[in-house]
Amino acid sequence: MTNLPASAKTYPTDLGDHNAARSRLHPAIRTYYGILLGALCLGTWDLLFARIYWNAEGVSLVRVLQSVASGIYGRASRNGGVKTAIVGAVCHYFIALCMVLAYFLLSRRIRLLLRWPVPVGLAYGVFLYFFMNLVVLPLSAIGHPAFGDHRWMVWSIGMHALFGVLCALTARLTLGVTQRPSSSGTSSN
Repeated sequence: MTNLPASAKTYPTDLGDHNAARSRLHPAIRTYYGILLGALCLGTWDLLFARIYWNAEGVSLVRVLQSVASGIYGRASRNGGVKTAIVGAVCHYFIALCMVLAYFLLSRRIRLLLRWPVPVGLAYGVFLYFFMNLVVLPLSAIGHPAFGDHRWMVWSIGMHALFGVLCALTARLTLGVTQRPSSSGTSSN
């Protein structure tokens, strides 16, 4: 670099300076992409599950998404056509993002959540099921769920448990945590 006064702005002049500046941004961008990818996977997996399950009952994907939008519109979501289905899709993926982001933020404070992603993720997923059905839905335009379809409830709890594992693995991979065997044969972070 040439001799410039201290007040002059400097710009990267070689690849090393550019890579140094770029590497400071990389972890944040990787984190955002990781969380968004995890939310996209969770939301799509959940929609696929609901679509396969309700397809046997003759329920279309539009109706599944309208049922999500009923949290805002109530029963009127059924009459909203594609508009309420799109609102339902946006809400659905926003909820998936919140689920992934909540686990990620907690795991930054409680490292135990990263150490055992499968068992802790399973528990988190079951928590998510009950939180959605006992807190979120009653506060929405849907109101208290009926819990009448026991087969749906069992499948839904199982799927939410797997969604929790996805949240845990997303946090673990996004934060770059790996388990390496130590010399004593135990795993550590």
